[in-house]
Amino acid sequence: MPTIAGADAYFSRRLWTSEWDDSNAEKKKAALAHAQREVDSLSFSSRMSREDYSRAVFEQAIFLLNLGPEDRKRLNLQAQGVQSINISQSVSEAYILNGIAYAPTVQQLVKKYKYQVGNLI
Repeated sequence: MPTIAGADAYFSRRLWTSEWDDSNAEKKKAALAHAQREVDSLSFSSRMSREDYSRAVFEQAIFLLNLGPEDRKRLNLQAQGVQSINISQSVSEAYILNGIAYAPTVQQLVKKYKYQVGNLI
């Protein structure tokens, strides 16, 4: 199970970690727990290497911490089934409804592991 100490060590070697660095222990614990639930929802997370699993949880945790109010509004709209928004023909957004928003690093790991374990979905 990824720990705060492990995350602190991981983020000490990574750029742009101020959201993690500025969070207290309770917020870090909550971010790790939330991220772990999301990574565990991947059908193959139990088959990931320990290093990749921890990396996925750490990256998902900081991704969640970095979400601003507008990002959270978009995710809420997507969860409600909104597929696109168009404001006066000048601003539009289209959403791919895939459930959980994953950090880019987690998306890369999905590609790495998805077919290695025989998952055809």
